[in-house]
Amino acid sequence: MKKKIVIITAILVMALLVVVVSQSKEKQTTQGATDCQKVAINPQPTPFVMSEPFDPTKAPEGSEFYMLSNQSSPWTKESFDVDGDGDPEDIMTANLAMNHTPHLLKIVRDNKVIFEAEGANIYAEAVEDGDGFVLGLTTDWNTNQTKRTMYEYKDVGFMPTWYQENCKTYDNN
Repeated sequence: MKKKIVIITAILVMALLVVVVSQSKEKQTTQGATDCQKVAINPQPTPFVMSEPFDPTKAPEGSEFYMLSNQSSPWTKESFDVDGDGDPEDIMTANLAMNHTPHLLKIVRDNKVIFEAEGANIYAEAVEDGDGFVLGLTTDWNTNQTKRTMYEYKDVGFMPTWYQENCKTYDNN
């Protein structure tokens, strides 16, 4: 009799687990990046203009880089065009703590920082025409809240033009 109760309990726990996981996946896929509403940023703010030397050893004021023992540099690098000139800029990211990484993003052209931002799980996405980028970050790690903002290159700086909130794409395969 005891063995039957244990088996029935195990089956019920497994069934409950399957239901919870399937509901979790359903929540995650209810809003994909392709059907997320883009909210225009109005009025248009002043473009983000910056041109300071890139110092790979300098962390933001009051912070320090977090590196694993096998890392020789805190920076990871990806390159793509963000100002529409056809030449790729360096998108540099670094960690300032051991969780929710990376935290710091800098876009570097000719060894000058032309854009920077901080935030949990921050990244930049290339856009098809190379005229700008989409900046993504996690706004609340505990509830998986995210924000994606489109920055277009205007004259000498980057201007945010639209944003989306909670528009992650999940692979359900």
